[in-house]
Order: sequence, then C-alpha cells, then structure tokens
Amino acid sequence: WTVLLVLCRTWTVLLALCRTWTVSLALCRPWTVFLALCRPWTILLHLCRTWTVLLTLCRTWTLLLALYRTWTVLLVLCRTWTVLLALCRTWTVLLALCRTWTVLLVLCRIWTVLLALNCIRKT
Repeated sequence: WTVLLVLCRTWTVLLALCRTWTVSLALCRPWTVFLALCRPWTILLHLCRTWTVLLTLCRTWTLLLALYRTWTVLLVLCRTWTVLLALCRTWTVLLALCRTWTVLLVLCRIWTVLLALNCIRKT
C-alpha cells in the first residue's frame, strides 16, 4: 500500500510538472510569435538606417559638388579679373604712348612755327 501511495504521489508530481511545462510552452508561444513579428520590423529599421546613411552620403557629395562649382566660378572670375587688369594696363600704356605722340606733335608744330618765323625774318 505504501508503495502504491509513493507511486501515486510520484505520478501526481509528474503530472504537475507536465502541466507546468505545458503552461510554460503556452506562455512561450506568444513570445515566439512576437519575436517572429518583430524580425521584419528590425530588418526594416536596418534598411531605413542604411537608406539614411546613403542619403547623408548623397547630401555630402552634393555639397562637395556645390563647393567645387563655387570654387570653379571663383577661379573663372579671378581669371577674368586678371585679363581685365591686363587689358587696363595695356590701355594705360597705349594712352601713355598717345600722350607722348601728342607732345611730339605739339613740339613739331612749335618747331614748324619757329622755322616759319625764322624764315619770314630772313626775307
């Protein structure tokens, strides 16, 4: 009789453990489902982060291109300014030559007048 009671109690304990295990599995299933639903969301978040990084790189590249274009425009303006300065210097030299030529013409006229006066006095 004692052996039967021990066996009965053992069987009861085993059934209790089995029920606990079943309850644990039942509690574990929603968690497994939640994790399964969470995985695609995690993948989407990773894709979103990758897309954000790509957009940041694209914006940085666009900014670098804009800076390069600005630098190119500034260089073109600087070269244009240098050409204008060279033309201005050439124009200044031409004006100086023109003034020299004008002075020479005035001196030549004065000389012609003096020669004419000298020629009139001799006659």
